[in-house]
Amino acid sequence: MPSALVVEDEAVTSLELSRLLESWGYETVTVRTGEDAIETALRMKPDVILMDIVLPSDVDGVTAARAIKKEMDIPLIFITAYSSREVFERAAEVEPEAYLLKPFNSRELGYAMELAIYKNRIQNLLSHTSRRYQEILETTGEGVCVFNADGSIQYCNERMADLLSMRRDEIIGRKIFDFIHPSDRETMERILDSCRRGSSGEHELRFRTDDGTRWVILSGHPLIESSGFRGGFCMFRDITPQKMLERTLRRNNSCLRLLSRINRQAAISATPQELMEGVSGILMEARYSGASFRESDGTVIAGEGEKRVSPLRPGIIAGEDTSTAVIELEDCSKPLYLVVSAPRMIDDEELGFLREIASSTAGALRRMDSEQRMNDISSRYRELFENAGDAIFLMKDFRIIGCNSRALELFGGDEEDILGRKPWELSPEYQHHGKSSEIARKLIERAMNGEKCEFTWIHRKISGETFPTRVVLSRSGDIVMGIVRDMTELYRAHRKLKEEHRKFRDLLESIPDPTFALDTRGRVIAWNREIERLTGVKKEEILGRGNRVYAVPFYGRRTPGLLEFLLNPGRAPSRYRNISREGNAIYAEVHVEHMGRHFQLKASPICDAEDRTVGAIEILRDVTDYIETKEKLRRSKNRYRAIFENRATPTAITDREWNITGTNRVFRELFGVDEGFNLRDLLDQDELQKLEKLRESQRALIRMKGVRGNLHVMVHRGDLPDSGQMILSFNDITKLRESQRKLRDELRVRRVLSEIYPQAVSTDNLVEFTEYILDATCKVTGADGGIIRLRNGETITITEGMEPTEEVPDLEGLSEDGKMIRITSSSADMSSEFILRGSSFSKADLRAVRHISQYYMLAVKQISYRRRMNEHWNHLRLINIILKLADTEDPELFLRGVLDFIIRCPEFNGGSAYLDPDLKVERGLIPPDSIPDTEGVRVDGEIIEIPLSVDGAVRGVLRLQAAYSDVKEKTEFLEVLGGEISDGLQRITMRNQLRESLREKEVLLREIHHRVKNNLQIVASLLSLQTAYTDNQETLNVLRDSQMRVRAMAVAHEKIYRSSSLSMINVGDYLRAIAEEMTTLQSTGGLLVDLDVHYDDIMAEMDRCIPLGLITNEIISNSIKHAFTGDRGRIVISLKREDDLGILEISDNGRGLPEDFNIDELESLGMQLVSNLVMQIGGELEYGNRDGAFFRITFPLE
Repeated sequence: MPSALVVEDEAVTSLELSRLLESWGYETVTVRTGEDAIETALRMKPDVILMDIVLPSDVDGVTAARAIKKEMDIPLIFITAYSSREVFERAAEVEPEAYLLKPFNSRELGYAMELAIYKNRIQNLLSHTSRRYQEILETTGEGVCVFNADGSIQYCNERMADLLSMRRDEIIGRKIFDFIHPSDRETMERILDSCRRGSSGEHELRFRTDDGTRWVILSGHPLIESSGFRGGFCMFRDITPQKMLERTLRRNNSCLRLLSRINRQAAISATPQELMEGVSGILMEARYSGASFRESDGTVIAGEGEKRVSPLRPGIIAGEDTSTAVIELEDCSKPLYLVVSAPRMIDDEELGFLREIASSTAGALRRMDSEQRMNDISSRYRELFENAGDAIFLMKDFRIIGCNSRALELFGGDEEDILGRKPWELSPEYQHHGKSSEIARKLIERAMNGEKCEFTWIHRKISGETFPTRVVLSRSGDIVMGIVRDMTELYRAHRKLKEEHRKFRDLLESIPDPTFALDTRGRVIAWNREIERLTGVKKEEILGRGNRVYAVPFYGRRTPGLLEFLLNPGRAPSRYRNISREGNAIYAEVHVEHMGRHFQLKASPICDAEDRTVGAIEILRDVTDYIETKEKLRRSKNRYRAIFENRATPTAITDREWNITGTNRVFRELFGVDEGFNLRDLLDQDELQKLEKLRESQRALIRMKGVRGNLHVMVHRGDLPDSGQMILSFNDITKLRESQRKLRDELRVRRVLSEIYPQAVSTDNLVEFTEYILDATCKVTGADGGIIRLRNGETITITEGMEPTEEVPDLEGLSEDGKMIRITSSSADMSSEFILRGSSFSKADLRAVRHISQYYMLAVKQISYRRRMNEHWNHLRLINIILKLADTEDPELFLRGVLDFIIRCPEFNGGSAYLDPDLKVERGLIPPDSIPDTEGVRVDGEIIEIPLSVDGAVRGVLRLQAAYSDVKEKTEFLEVLGGEISDGLQRITMRNQLRESLREKEVLLREIHHRVKNNLQIVASLLSLQTAYTDNQETLNVLRDSQMRVRAMAVAHEKIYRSSSLSMINVGDYLRAIAEEMTTLQSTGGLLVDLDVHYDDIMAEMDRCIPLGLITNEIISNSIKHAFTGDRGRIVISLKREDDLGILEISDNGRGLPEDFNIDELESLGMQLVSNLVMQIGGELEYGNRDGAFFRITFPLE
């Protein structure tokens, strides 16, 4: 069962509310005071509270409600008889669910209670739901925002704030367009248009953030309410990484197409010049503003571009809106550079692509260069063929068609003995692995198929002697070339070296560092396991190979190594650092870039038994970690030392005892000391305490001894970690402090001079102005005192720190000792004299005093003229102000305003007023205690008294204190002034008398109507309570009819005292209130009556409204009792104005009036009241049936 707390001090109303709530199913508790209300509410926790405002305790209803609301959220309804704005505003502060006025309508009260409880329950549900959805929005991985119809963001979650790199409070309230990329704003407009049409969808957009542009997929959904489009709900998914990847792929595809064109150009170009011109043209077509090939001095040899770009350094040269990339072409016959310009910034990725182009072009240029060299080589081929150290045979179709002289020498015959023969005919019949002819034929066939064949063979000389050889067969066109080397001596040495080689190999494999060895011809003769692991090259693949092939795994090309430098002393390659010799060994360091490693190398010669060098061995030790650490430490030390030494701020390092352990150049120049001194030696004794305080603080201002004298220094302290030392920075602010002092003095002079003129044009008081000038002059010059004498009809003498009678030397200008300044000025009948005394004046002070003196004379002339003009204007304005001030109810306020304005006039220094019997107003002058005997204006020295008359008699006096002697002569103006003030008092008196009379009547009428309404409410409540003590239906009907008639009259009194007019009531509002209460109170047995009231704005007096209310009451009561047969009915009330007549129509949709219905023949009290009341207001009554009973009353409005 729901519970209710009733707080009401009136017993009858409290009992009625309790009975009514219990009939609605509420468990009800009633209390009378605010204190009981608070205690009961906190203990009981009711579902609803009905609260009167005015309670018989110190805590009224508003205060009690505020205390309850502070502790718990309970719906609250105020029920009070007070409808003033002040009471309503106080009640509104606690946010009640309803504010009902007595007499209350029970149906309105029931609706208000149900609505209050429902609203409270819905608000609690909404609060819980809101928190749940808030948690969902805050934890989602996508950005979320809500915006209104014009695009202003009303909400965003933390993910969206992270996406925009902003705080949420910086986003909310701004337009969503503020974050959209300018190119996508049109798309955002289309999204808003789609939301306005109720459509949803996804779109790709770009957001602008502090970190750059972010791509998102925006999923937009409209927010539409009954009133139309209210805004949108958007979710954002960041797709910037995908967009960046797409952009990179598109760019790479474009670069690959461009590289393909350049490769085609390289394939069809016949000369290097044609190739470079073609590549430059292709780059110019690819959105580059310039592309050229240049020599190292910047000279253009192909393409277009600036005439010279010097010096050429690989990298990017950035301009304001353009950039230029310079790339060196590697391994060309001479240094060449590709120079490319673009009307944009070239980034690192694009630079890498241009390097690919440069590398491809360099390869083509190297190929062309190689072809040229091949042509040169072919001319020397025959010479080399003939002079070769090995025998060379040329064979075709298995027969020897040519040989060199070494072949003839080796086989001991001439060309006739060899040419034309088959090659196996120069061999024994059998080799170790088969018949010579069969093996030779197969080998030659393999060579003809393009396979290079190298093998050992036993040959036979023409003389029949056999000897071992090493044969190499290779194909050149349709000819097979055979190179035959005599291996006789080699075989002998080989057997001898085999054993030594085995020992050397075992020793090499045991070395833990990567190791390899070369012979004197540069061929690899040793390659241990560690170097296999380092390079990934197996020994089988590299042993015996020369031509610097060992360098390829390290440097990517065949390049001289440290072993060659050992075997052939000369200039070592530049990549080797820290080269040193120890005996026959050479030590060096090298950095292998593509491995990213540092190695320490040791190269030693390999000698034979006769101490001849037959090769060299190189051992590599990986010292990468050591080198990198050492280099970092060196750079760090040099960098911080350079920063410390070159700081523009004097800096020193000290220990905790202030012993200086390090200084920079500026410190030594400023203080003349270096390491080994103690910082205390540079300070005076009284500054040592500041130095000690620096241990705990970060900075201090200290006076120190410098090379050029004492200095004011701002010292900043910092601690060096893990060293127990401090680093101190010394900012010399001596010149700054001196400049600040001079600047303050100059600004003070300029400021005072700039303030003199505004003061002169804004004041009319010569004494105050002269005092201001003297004070300003003393401040400017720093004078201890001074005198200004002004002679302008009268003499004004202003002093400060000096006596007017003090003797002053007869001088003009600055005294010899610099302690006195005297300046005199004169103009027409006016003169001035400035005298200043101080400890030390300068010429600048003298110039300042002369300027001020001139300004002063000009200002005095202006003030004198302005005073005369203002005097006439003030008189006219004073009269006008008096006329305006008289529009008030308070004579004291009037006299205060008059005196406030009078004393602003320069003619008067003060004033006061007295008005019989006891009104006194004082403005700098003691008011009189009585009315003067004389009627005219009386002047006594500086005091002027003006009589004030009201109702033809002197009722007061205005007393003024004159500022000038000539004011006393203006008696005519003073009489006019007194007359105007007297007229104003007369008007105020008459207005107050009339207003007081009206107010008393209005208050009395309102109180009468209020009390009548309250009494009628109590009578209605008593009748309602009486119905609970009878079971007789006829008696119940009489009581209820009487209750409703009393309520009808009470509503009329309530309407009249709430109305702004005490004589008129809005008839329509009055009849609606009666009808609503009737349908609520008299609808019984489950009957539901729909009420339809419409009316014109008609105002009428009470004696006409009460009869109309009683008529309406009786007709509605009759309809509810007799008209309806079901559980629902409808009553229509219409009030219209037609010219000077009012027409009231009341009808229902019930069974209608009986056919023989005649209101004059009825004996019921209700219908007799209707007939008599219609006659009372001079109206006409019509009735009948029209879809139910119908009554029409036509009555005059006047």
